[in-house]
Amino acid sequence: MKNLTLFVSYNPNVADEQILAIRIHTIGVAHGLTMFLPDRFNSLHELDPETKARIAVADYYLLFALSHKLTAAVKAEIEYASQHINKTNIIVVYDDKKMRSLDLSVQGISIIACDAEEEDSEQISERIFKLIFEKRKIQLAESRKKAMIDKQKAEIQLLNKENNALKSALALLMLAVVFLILFKTNKSK
Repeated sequence: MKNLTLFVSYNPNVADEQILAIRIHTIGVAHGLTMFLPDRFNSLHELDPETKARIAVADYYLLFALSHKLTAAVKAEIEYASQHINKTNIIVVYDDKKMRSLDLSVQGISIIACDAEEEDSEQISERIFKLIFEKRKIQLAESRKKAMIDKQKAEIQLLNKENNALKSALALLMLAVVFLILFKTNKSK
């Protein structure tokens, strides 16, 4: 099975968000996940090709938006992620007290509201990984179910082919019997 891949993003030049993103990145790597961060050196204001490539291979897109409105670069990342990642695997963590509403055009994404003043980074990290692993369990169960259904469909198709072959063989056998009867009837005359 493919290693779980997570792209972690944050608003450029927002230290608190960057620190959390790097913490999540470090924890993820320590637990064997493949982790990516945006190329902020080249993408403070726009979505650059390297960041696009990292998002495109990720299973999950995680964004920290704790203290500021979403920048144009981050909005572009979310839009791009929604085209390459299952929308329910796009997770936005925002501070409910500082950002009353998120300016998001993508519907169906997962949102984690937190209180950055009350919760420490460890609690927030724990909630994020719990959500990701719960989603992963559901997706794996659905994948196994689909694989089992596909296997059963293949077996049914094989049985139908065998059944059709048996019917064809029976028809030929019956035809042979009819010819044998006709042959015997003609011979006895």
